Amino acid sequence: MLRLSPGVYRATHTPLVKPRSDRKRGVSMGDSYSERWEIMWQGGSEEYEVKGGDGGTLQPGQSFDAGRSPPHLGVVLESLGGREKLSDRRALVPGCGRGYDVETLAKYVASATGLELAPTAVASAREYLGSKAVTNAEVIQDDFLSPKTDATYDLGYDYTFFCALHPSMRSDWAKGWARFIKPGGTLIATVFPVFSDDAGNPFNSKNTGPPWPVTPEDYQVLEKEGFELISMERVAEEMSHPPRRGMEYVGVWLKSGDV
Repeated sequence: MLRLSPGVYRATHTPLVKPRSDRKRGVSMGDSYSERWEIMWQGGSEEYEVKGGDGGTLQPGQSFDAGRSPPHLGVVLESLGGREKLSDRRALVPGCGRGYDVETLAKYVASATGLELAPTAVASAREYLGSKAVTNAEVIQDDFLSPKTDATYDLGYDYTFFCALHPSMRSDWAKGWARFIKPGGTLIATVFPVFSDDAGNPFNSKNTGPPWPVTPEDYQVLEKEGFELISMERVAEEMSHPPRRGMEYVGVWLKSGDV
């Protein structure tokens, strides 16, 4: 167990109000979805507001940009053996944003790859990683659900990517991870945002998304794709970004050799 906080998530956890939207997405993230995130990275619009933005390019700490990697990610990586066990692994972070999690993973693995749809996000991540002198990382522009690349990885990390996808896309999300993760590989996912009820949702009072409310059970779609849940624990508040405290779990899955 990861020992992030006392207690493990149980299926009896208070269920969420199911999300609603009249803007469902198709199987491929597609041009419209890419354009939406590009607009937000460029400062937003009347339809796609960037909270805390000033109309310019998205800055660190604005809206969904947390400004750094979550404190619990390093704890999880250490629980998996740290640099000693992970130094020969290749890692993937889809929806990597500015690349904070790519930077953290690069400290443990042989190489870390960030994947983004929005060109401005790709450029911002490359600039950030360059400023931190991270030499074993790259950021590519591609569609996680319909990728051009056939590369596979030993380790994956998902944070604020699952919740950015419409709930109708979750089975395709799981298929995407099955495509990218090698047999015997590991997937880490920070389960966010988890709310006890709709009134506790500070992101969207209408309970729409993104971010779409999630529960740990929503990640069971991975089981059909050959992933076995190893652990699922609540993240201690001091190990989350302050605005996200009390809203996160972290799960670790192992991909089987046969699917």
